[in-house]
Order: sequence, then structure tokens, then C-alpha cells
Amino acid sequence: MSAITIDYSDPNQYVINVPKVYMPVVQTTPTEIRQLNIDSFRTSLNDLMDDPTGIPYPTNHSHSPPTTFAGVTLARVVEVLDPYVIEFEDDQYNVNVVGGNSNVSDKTVKNQVGVNTANSAGLQDPFSLQAASYMGEVCIDTTNGSPGTTFPQGTRSAPVSNLADALFIANQRGLPVFRVIGDLHIQATDFGKGFIFKGDSYVTSSVDIEAASDVSDCTFSGLTISGALDNDNTFRECSVQLIDVFQGRIVKSGLTGPVTLGPVGQVDLIECFSEVPGGGPNDVPELNIGGNTSADLVVRGYSGGLKLTNCLNTVNASIDFDSGRCIFDSSIEAGDFYVRGVCAVTDNTTGTAQVFDQTLTSITQQARISAERAGTQRLV
Repeated sequence: MSAITIDYSDPNQYVINVPKVYMPVVQTTPTEIRQLNIDSFRTSLNDLMDDPTGIPYPTNHSHSPPTTFAGVTLARVVEVLDPYVIEFEDDQYNVNVVGGNSNVSDKTVKNQVGVNTANSAGLQDPFSLQAASYMGEVCIDTTNGSPGTTFPQGTRSAPVSNLADALFIANQRGLPVFRVIGDLHIQATDFGKGFIFKGDSYVTSSVDIEAASDVSDCTFSGLTISGALDNDNTFRECSVQLIDVFQGRIVKSGLTGPVTLGPVGQVDLIECFSEVPGGGPNDVPELNIGGNTSADLVVRGYSGGLKLTNCLNTVNASIDFDSGRCIFDSSIEAGDFYVRGVCAVTDNTTGTAQVFDQTLTSITQQARISAERAGTQRLV
């Protein structure tokens, strides 16, 4: 275990340096947590205070051992004294201070390290008590929020105003959800850890994503959403606007589009519907297959219109409608497309593309034609 040191170079502030390896690891995922025992810490401070380098300098801490009073044992108290401050080795991890009450958090130089103390006679952990205020999510309001990472920032009553602070709080406290209040623009930020973005309603909350951001494996729900996606994203109960490079699943969401598929993988549309009003030939959302993509397409329980465009490679697609119409553009030049359910199919494909119309309308029409040819029923 590497020892702590004290830097006395600044006469106004003596810095107690605490390396990571001084503290044992008690948790590695989803957030690294290390433990600082306050009794071991004050023992190390004593050793530094009585060595030849430390003797000329003022006392670095005070200590009150555990005391029993009226049958109640009061916890140990360690107070780091002025002008000393504490600086933990900078990195993304948390430190739980255990074994007594202290002012370690108040004396800590701010960096990426989260410091969690447990101050009371009963050694309650305020970090755990604060968790109830977050309700499992960090709230972001870029219009009415304010910057900062210290509690209660990020709670519903005190949302943060920017993504950097929100991400810091999420990593520090192991919170997987971002609550989006109003409009959020995600640019050049790494969220590639499977975070969940939730809106109160797609009417009041929206997310726009720049291509430079990494939102791999992230889920979005209750939002109006647009922008450039990454890998394995999920939309749930969203209003889906212009989306580029989508791979993943869209569930119970309205489509305005156009939505362009990513180059590989699979896209699932589950119980989705058109949000484009009107019944004209262009009043449908566009699903752009992505040109030379090798991504496959699965549609289940779709309602309303859907227009498929831009397929130059062999893809497999099965499309099931509850009710609606499916238009295949002439830019569909390859691939096999199976259409089922209650749907009017318009096939303008070219090249080697094949549309297999297995809709109830087509099956009924074929049965009537067969019956007419057999002389058993007139074709109306």
C-alpha cells in the first residue's frame, strides 16, 4: 500500500496527497468505489506529523476517539485542520469514508473523484440518503437548470444545465437514467455505456444527436428524437423524426422520418405507426434501407403508410401490417421483401428486388381469381 504524502510548498495550503492504491477497492462495476478508513488515515497523518519533515509544521488534524455516553457510543471524530487540504489521486472513482465522522469531504480539492462521508453518531451514510432524492436518474434542463455536481444538483428540484455535469453525477452515483426536461442537444459526448434517456412526454421533451457523439447501446423513451445514431439503440414510445444510421429497435413509436438504416445488423419496428397525415402518395414516412447496407428489416404490427427506398444490396425484410399501405420505390433494386397482414402494396421495384405480396388482400384476390377460373364464382 503506497503511503500518503504532504506537499508543504505552498505556505497557504498544505496538500495531503492520497494515492488510489492507499485505499482498497470495494466495488468495480458499474462505478469503481474505494474505501478510506478514517482511523487508518489519521494514523498515517500522525506518522507524517512526527517525522523530521513534518515536525516544523502545524498539527494536521485533531482526533476524538469513540466515546460512550448514557449508554450510547458516539463515533470517532477526525478533523483535518487548516491550512491542510486533501487531494485524492485524480481519476473516475468514488471514495467511501468509513469508521468515523470527519470533515474529509469539506477539505477535499475537487477533481473527478467523488467523496462520500458518513457523519453522525449512528454513522449514517448521507450518500445513501441522498440517493432517494435522485430516484435513479439525473435530471437535465438546459434552459432552466444550473451547473454543478454537488448534491442536490441533478435532482428533479435542481436539474443540471449541461451534459458534462450530468454525466459526472451519473458515473459518480451509478445512475443509469437521464431525465430530459425540455430540449437536449447531444454533441461530441461519450454515452456509450447503455444509458437511458427519458422524457416526460414526446410533446415536451426532445433529443437531437450529433454524429460526433457516441450513444451506442442507449435507450430513448418518451421523446421526440432526431439525429445520427450508433449501434444497438432502442426507441420506446417516441416521435421519430429524421434519423440517420439507425440499428436496433423502435417500439410503439410514431414515424415521421426519414429513417435511414445503418450498414449492418438488424432494425426492428414493433407496433409502430405513421405520424404523417393525409392519404396522398407522398403522405408516408420514408424508411431508407441505406444503399449498400447489409442490414435486415423486421416490421411487426405496423399501422399507416410506409415507403421503402434506396436498397442496392441483398437484404431480407419481413413486414407485417395491422392496417395500412406499403410503397416500394424504384430505388429498391435488390433484396427480398415479404409483406403480410392487411395492407395495400405498391411495387415499383427495379433490378433484382422481389416483393412477395402475402397480404390478406392479395390472398383473397388470388382465391377469387382461382374460383372464377374454375367457374365456381364470378369475379366482381
